[in-house]
Amino acid sequence: METPAERHRLFFALLPDEGVLEAIQRAAEDLKRSHKPRGKWTPAERLHLTLVFLGDFPAPAAAGVVEHALAAGDDVVMPGFELTLDSASSFSGRRPPWVLRCEQSREKLLPFWRALAAGLDNAGFCKPPEADYAPHVTLLRDADKALEPVAIQPIHWRVDEFALMHSRMGQEREYVVLRRWPLG
Repeated sequence: METPAERHRLFFALLPDEGVLEAIQRAAEDLKRSHKPRGKWTPAERLHLTLVFLGDFPAPAAAGVVEHALAAGDDVVMPGFELTLDSASSFSGRRPPWVLRCEQSREKLLPFWRALAAGLDNAGFCKPPEADYAPHVTLLRDADKALEPVAIQPIHWRVDEFALMHSRMGQEREYVVLRRWPLG
């Protein structure tokens, strides 16, 4: 049986620039002060907006998956766009994660997301269902309570690139950028 340390997590993501990262951290601090939740806060270096989660793979399979994922990323030719994180809430569950969402600007993200989904489809991945896509930045995991939707100070994010990310399961979750692709 394989151990968690032998599994590799792969996903496409948007990575915030320094200004957006600072604004996300301010929003997290505001939520900490106003709601006083307990849980595991996401370290600044791991904050991102997941585009498509590819899965967790055993070490031998991960190399082949990376090769196909890189080909999918290469297929995406899109202009940059503006995104606005405008609310905070939690997903459902017993220990729900708290997230920032882009409710008002989700439609601006969808053409890019569709292009990435088409690239994944062309590279042999299952095409992710659009109806299930809920763009978010995870702030808090294993929260002791749910967060009802609340407006936040809008965080304006100019998206000029996306990345393929890797982490090794079972270790301190360090994210490694495998490749970045510019938009525009």
